[in-house]
Amino acid sequence: MPVRPYKILGLAGLGLVISTLVATLALAAECPPSGAPLTEFGIHYLLDKTLTSKEPGTVIPLSKPGAPVRYARLLVVSSDINTGWRLVIRNQQRKPLQVIDSKNFSDGSKTTWSNRLPASMVELSLEFDKPLPELIVKVVAATAMPEKAEHPYYSTKHPIADWKDLYASEFVEVSPEVRYWGDSVGMLTSFAGSSLTGVATWCCSGSIIATTPRILFLTNFHCGGLKSWQDNEFWNADVCANTVVDMSWDGDDVSMEYACKEVVKVDPILDAAVLELAPLTSSSMPAKSIKIRIKPGEAGESLKIIHHPQCLSKQISQGCNVGQPMANWKDGRKITDFAHTCDSEGGSSGAPVFDSSGNLVGLHHLGFELDSGGHCDQLNKAVSSESLLDFLKNFPIETAN
Repeated sequence: MPVRPYKILGLAGLGLVISTLVATLALAAECPPSGAPLTEFGIHYLLDKTLTSKEPGTVIPLSKPGAPVRYARLLVVSSDINTGWRLVIRNQQRKPLQVIDSKNFSDGSKTTWSNRLPASMVELSLEFDKPLPELIVKVVAATAMPEKAEHPYYSTKHPIADWKDLYASEFVEVSPEVRYWGDSVGMLTSFAGSSLTGVATWCCSGSIIATTPRILFLTNFHCGGLKSWQDNEFWNADVCANTVVDMSWDGDDVSMEYACKEVVKVDPILDAAVLELAPLTSSSMPAKSIKIRIKPGEAGESLKIIHHPQCLSKQISQGCNVGQPMANWKDGRKITDFAHTCDSEGGSSGAPVFDSSGNLVGLHHLGFELDSGGHCDQLNKAVSSESLLDFLKNFPIETAN
């Protein structure tokens, strides 16, 4: 008769076995299918709210029952360059949140995103200094940011993710210098679709790699569309127009929000994309760029990732290391990636992987995947900075050894 395990291990040992088994099963169950899934994020509304001198006001709800939001944004359209009008956005207490006028369209664009609006409902009122019978301003879409992401998966070493709020005052393990690195990291949100096909919204991370003569933002190629799309559909003009990068996220006092102005360069094989950004407001804090390291990461080297896992406010994963070199995610003949042990989530895609000096040594792009045998590989992956250098060679980036 075989000996029962608990007679050998004792209760404590049995508990360890059970907890390890549960953790392993949890990781296997939450391991996403191979590829680059996006973290679903946001409640998107396609609207057709028209404001005119005769119909100057409307109310727009921005949350659904049981789905509280942290904030929302409105997509406003106008081709009127008259300086005598303004769109006032107020919350449910009628407190003004933002004023949009013709200056928001001075670059020739017919659309502009509002700032973050911390409200579950907004009241819009069109005001003008003199009668403007031809004036038409439309609100065509709204994206509300919920308390948490839908359908998250975790690429973590343990069942409880090892990341923490970068700026939490009680989190003393992060030095002031490391917190400064976060100035260059932003959360990208975008959407695609229509009222006929349905709308999908998602988030990613990324970092500013140049500020002059234009602001350039590095993220993943797969952050520019849906997994079902063909490569040539990613980062099309509509996706760029629907993309906002928030360098500060919520709970702050300084606006650092940017719109995608142009998709400058993409590489589907490398899973990299460079966007040109434009400030949403003239008062945005100046952008800060990071340095790209020339030397590849060495096995065992200490790493940190500043990112937006689960589309949360800015988080940091640390106490992690470089793993083995890895093949390219689409072309297995090329070694472009490396494994790492920093905890990540779908919203972490595009985040910079920092060395101990705050230089970008990798571009995080993949979490745990199912291998050919259907087992979770429990490996996070980043594109090495060495592989990125040729892709970035014509950009005014700063490098470090």
